[in-house]
Amino acid sequence: MIKELILGISMLTNIAMADIDHMPINLGEYRITTYDVCCNEPHGRQSASGKTLRYGDVAMNDVPFGTKISIDGEMFTVVDRCGVDNTVDIFIENDTGVCQCDTLDYKEVYIVK
Repeated sequence: MIKELILGISMLTNIAMADIDHMPINLGEYRITTYDVCCNEPHGRQSASGKTLRYGDVAMNDVPFGTKISIDGEMFTVVDRCGVDNTVDIFIENDTGVCQCDTLDYKEVYIVK
């Protein structure tokens, strides 16, 4: 009986640990901003990681390039760096010729595995 209980607890612990490995990691509240090609001069669409920028890419100083993050359930990939810590700068497509570099809000940011 005790052997079965220990085995059952061990199995539950392994299942719980597997679930934890896939849970998003809350980095806390970050300032969310946007930038476009105009704001990124003289680099244009070139990111600090060497990748060509497109929507879904972000600049962020606090995690390695390639890190997947989530903001309000939307997924982004870190490919660039920004000038301010505790900020996620979301690249937006903008062909109007008018720079669109704005602070949107403060939001919880999660690393997604």
